[in-house]
Amino acid sequence: MREGWKQSSFLPTGVIFLLIAAQPGLAQQAPLSSMPVSELVERGRAYLQNREPERARRLLEEAVARAPKSSAAWSFLADSYAQLGLEEKAVEGYRTALELHPDLPNALYNLGILLMKRQRFDDAARYFQALRRQQPQDQDVPVLLAQCQLQLGRHKEAIALLEEAVRRPKAGKAAYLSLASAYIATSQNIRAVDVLHEARIHWPADGEINSALTGELMLTEDPAGALASIGARRGMKLAPDDFVLLAGCYAGKNRLEEARRFAEQAVAGGGGEPALLALANILQLEGRNQEVIKLLEPQRKQFSTSAKYLFTLGVSYYNVGNYSGARDLFSTATSMAPSLAQAYYFEGNALTRLGKPELALAPYAEAVRLSPDKHLYHFHFGLALSNLGQKGPGEEQLKRAVEINGSFAPARYELARIYSGSSRDDLAREQLEEAIKAEPDYLSSYYLLSQVYSRLGMREDAARMLEQFRTLQRKQHEEEKRALTGSGSKGPNP
Repeated sequence: MREGWKQSSFLPTGVIFLLIAAQPGLAQQAPLSSMPVSELVERGRAYLQNREPERARRLLEEAVARAPKSSAAWSFLADSYAQLGLEEKAVEGYRTALELHPDLPNALYNLGILLMKRQRFDDAARYFQALRRQQPQDQDVPVLLAQCQLQLGRHKEAIALLEEAVRRPKAGKAAYLSLASAYIATSQNIRAVDVLHEARIHWPADGEINSALTGELMLTEDPAGALASIGARRGMKLAPDDFVLLAGCYAGKNRLEEARRFAEQAVAGGGGEPALLALANILQLEGRNQEVIKLLEPQRKQFSTSAKYLFTLGVSYYNVGNYSGARDLFSTATSMAPSLAQAYYFEGNALTRLGKPELALAPYAEAVRLSPDKHLYHFHFGLALSNLGQKGPGEEQLKRAVEINGSFAPARYELARIYSGSSRDDLAREQLEEAIKAEPDYLSSYYLLSQVYSRLGMREDAARMLEQFRTLQRKQHEEEKRALTGSGSKGPNP
C-alpha cells in the first residue's frame, strides 16, 4: 500500500484506481500563518488519509509556497490533486517532487499510475522501472511495468517480467491474468491455458479466472485434451471443477453430448452445486426438463439458500408447465438475490401464464430496471401493459425492445397492433413490413398487415398479404401434423 494511492485489482485489460481511507478525525485547525511547514505537511497528510482532499490541498499549497524545496509537501499536494480529480496538476506535483527527490517511492508509483490512466505508457514505464530498481522485491511494480510493455507491443519484455512475478511466493491474481494476456497476444494459447489453469488452482472460485480460462479453452479444437495434457504435465488428474469447466466449453461449442458427459463426471465426482447446475443447464438446452427436476429436486433442501439453484429448478418447472411451482421458486430466488434480473423476468412470465398479468407488472419492471439492455424483458413488460389497457407505457416498452433488437418480429408486431388500434396505420405498416423482413415465418404479421393495407386503400397489397398468410398457415399446419406423428418434440424453453 502506498501513502497516497491504493492499487486495486489489476486486470489485463486496464487499471482501477482507489484512494486510501481511514484515519481518526483531526483536531481543530489553527490559522495557517501560525503553523510551521512541518505541521502543515503532517496535517495535510492526515486529511488525505481521512479522505478530505480539499482541506489537505489548502494546507499543502501553503506548505509548498513557504517551502518550495520540500519534496514531501509536493508529493502530498499531488496526492490531494489526484483525489480531487485534478490529474494534470497531480502529474506536475509528482514531477516537481521527483525533481527535488528523484528516488521518492510514492511519487514514482503514483505518477506511473496516473500516466497509465492517461495512456502514456512509455512515460509510465520509465517511472516503474526506476521504482523497480529501488524496490526489487515489490510484487506490484513488475506487473504494472509489464502492463505498460504490453500496451507498447513489447511482449517479450512483458512476458519475462510476468513469468518472474508468478514464480514469486504469494503472487497476485493480476500477474497470472496479465501473463495469460501476454501469451495470447503472442499466439501462445496453450501456454495461456496453462497459466490460467495454475491461477485457477490458487483461486478456484474466481469468476474472472474461470471466464478467461473458459474463453481460451473454447478457442482450442480439443478443450478436454488441452486441459488433460496440462494436468498430466503437472502430475494431476482432472478434478470435478475441471469437468464443470469442460462442460461449459463444450456447451458453448454446441457439442451438448460431450458437455453432458463431462457434467455427469463432475456430478459423479462430488462436484457439488456447480456440477449439478452445469448438468441441469445442459439438460435444459436439450429440452429434458423432467430430468432436471429429477436431478435437482432431491437436493433442493440442501441448496435451499442458493438463489441460482432455485432459479435453475424454477426454469425447468416453468418449461414443463408448472407455473405455480415455478413462480414460488423465482420469488424465493429474488428474495435471496435481489439483483437476479432473470428470476424477476421469469416470475413475470409465470404470473402471466397463471392469468395474473396485473401481478406480473412489478417483477417485469424490476427485470427491466436491473437489465435495461434485454429486449425480451422490455417486450414482455410492454405486452403485459398493452394487454391491461396501458397502451402508452406499453408502447414505450415495445419501442425500446425494437431499438435493442430490430430483428425481433414479435415486438414489431405488438407495436404495430398498438399503432393500428389507435389509427396510426402508416406507423403500423412500417413495423409490420420490417417484421416480415426480419422473420418471414411470423404468421400474425401477414394477417394484420393485410388489414392495415386495406384501410390505407392498398387493395392489391392487402389481397397479396392475405394470400401469403393463408399459404404460410397451411404450411405450418402441415409441419405441425408431421411433428405430431414423429418422435415428439422437446419441452418449451423460452
